[in-house]
Amino acid sequence: MKELMLSPKILHTLSFLLILMAICHANLCMEEDMYFGNWLMFSVQIAVITIIYMYRNVLCPKYLKEDYKYVNLYLKWTYILSVIGFVVADNYIEYRQLFVGIISLLVPVLCWLFCRPTISLNLLSAWYKYAWLPFLFLFYFKLGFTQFYMQPLLVLVCLFPLFPKKTAMMILLLGVLLATKDIEEERAPFIKSTVAILTGIAISIRNVLPTKIIRIGRVFCFFCSVIVFVFVFGDAYDVFAGKADVEEVVHSNKERDVVEKDTRSLLYIDVVASAIDNEYLIWGRTPARGFDITYSGVLFWFDKTISYNKNERHKNEMVLSNILTWEGLVGLLLFSLIYIRGSYLAVYRSNNKIIPILGCFVAWRWSWGWVEDVNNFLITDVDLWALIAICYSSYFRRMSDGEFIVWANGLLSKKHRQLFQRLKIEERND
Repeated sequence: MKELMLSPKILHTLSFLLILMAICHANLCMEEDMYFGNWLMFSVQIAVITIIYMYRNVLCPKYLKEDYKYVNLYLKWTYILSVIGFVVADNYIEYRQLFVGIISLLVPVLCWLFCRPTISLNLLSAWYKYAWLPFLFLFYFKLGFTQFYMQPLLVLVCLFPLFPKKTAMMILLLGVLLATKDIEEERAPFIKSTVAILTGIAISIRNVLPTKIIRIGRVFCFFCSVIVFVFVFGDAYDVFAGKADVEEVVHSNKERDVVEKDTRSLLYIDVVASAIDNEYLIWGRTPARGFDITYSGVLFWFDKTISYNKNERHKNEMVLSNILTWEGLVGLLLFSLIYIRGSYLAVYRSNNKIIPILGCFVAWRWSWGWVEDVNNFLITDVDLWALIAICYSSYFRRMSDGEFIVWANGLLSKKHRQLFQRLKIEERND
């Protein structure tokens, strides 16, 4: 199908840019030891976004169809808030924040990038093949085996039972390494990697899992957000439920050690209070602005290298709280519907038994978005949005288990990539 061809030059450029995205993120984590400034990171982000928009008809031929309606509605709302942000910004910092915020809010366009199996296969396989070299030479001895570079490995971890036994064991070992690295200080990588491993285990027993159990699992994964707020964000829950005073929570956090400290509750208290007090809860404050710092400053004011415009924090680690601040409840609803629709298509509209389980993982990542999954349009977004793209893509959903297994093995094997090309999945009619 000639109209669906993406030139090798563009494909190679995208593959190179994905590796640069990992380099830029790891470089950012080195703080004062950075090899280069943020200019390269912004250049890579702009380049990737520009290519996606220029070639979206090729990357995702059905991006205007019914299945993608919530992605498109969310993006339209983002365009509107971006224009408003340009109008209301009144200093250099706010214009810079607007630029950063717009890039962050455009992360869902990655589900266009990974829509087509042949393109996603080429992009991800190139990353797995070549991204190790710059990591070993530039970052390993300073950062170690960090999620801020190795996050795309979670796609392999979710799919580990689909590989030959030795390869599957190596991938599982990498998943355990991601989970246990700095476990005493970083709880998020442990939880994400553990759930990815559990997803892989579920895929390994997919033939004995009733469809009803998978559908119930999807609902449970969304309701994990309730568990998050009641048990993980205990302090925020107590404040909003009237069981505790905010000052008590602040004092309690000061008394705790690093492992026990609730680093999210005070942020949520400020995010919600700022939205209500400044009357932007429904429509958002635009990506040019942040939320007012009232109580959460105890978590980061010790860092004197950071300055805050108008006593506001522009963004934080929780993707859904950022959406709430910048785009209000309207944007939060539309963004959430992207996850809901994607997981629904995966669970209810797939011809195989693998993608429905990935749909449950996507549902869980929405719940986890209340805790972390910051939207930076960097390499840490690739694993999630590649999986969301798989859930949306009719090309993936109409595959059989055997065809999807060939695709998965093609991520690491040239022989399987060639075999997948011969299957001509994308030339089939719906």
